[in-house]
Amino acid sequence: MGFGLQKWIYQMKPRKPFQKGKKNAGYDTLDIHNQKEFNLKETYSTNPEIIENRLKEAKKKSLINWRKQLVYSVLIVLALLSLFALIFYGTSDSIYSGSQEHYKLMAKKDQQEKADALILLIKTGKHHLYNNEIENAITNFKLALNIDPDNSVALYNLILALSVDCENNSNNCEEAIEYYGKLKKLDKNQISEELESRMVTVEEKIKRESGSIF
Repeated sequence: MGFGLQKWIYQMKPRKPFQKGKKNAGYDTLDIHNQKEFNLKETYSTNPEIIENRLKEAKKKSLINWRKQLVYSVLIVLALLSLFALIFYGTSDSIYSGSQEHYKLMAKKDQQEKADALILLIKTGKHHLYNNEIENAITNFKLALNIDPDNSVALYNLILALSVDCENNSNNCEEAIEYYGKLKKLDKNQISEELESRMVTVEEKIKRESGSIF
């Protein structure tokens, strides 16, 4: 045979057009039993009324769709704004509360540091006073009063150190009287008999040096 084709191919009979085969389709089909259920709308017409009605219907559908899209867009925008507002105010509140808490902690820490420094200065000043290191004692007690001007313990020991310096070196006599008056106004109960007698000695020394008769 020409071109190497088998003989049986030439003996096959062609199938008739649209002839149903023996094999069924690989999927189910739905038959139309009522022809009225499958009526296509007329897609083209020259009737002006039909054309006008179709235009009106198309405009109406377009307007409805546009309104729906507008409503959806507005709702989305409002939802986003609400979400941003919640995030912003939530973040602002957390930042504000966090900053307030931070300031409280810092203030508490500062107060604690001042209290520790005050105790250390008074303790160091007493040590210097006990060792007769009067200038150092005066310096420490004055630094303590810079932290707490109304601290009666620092004020008492400062007056004591100033009175010793006045008796021994004739220094700071007027200043001792000045701080003594402040302590009397602040807390009279802190004034001891020893301090009163020392202040009498300071006053006498001031009068003698000024040429007054006691």
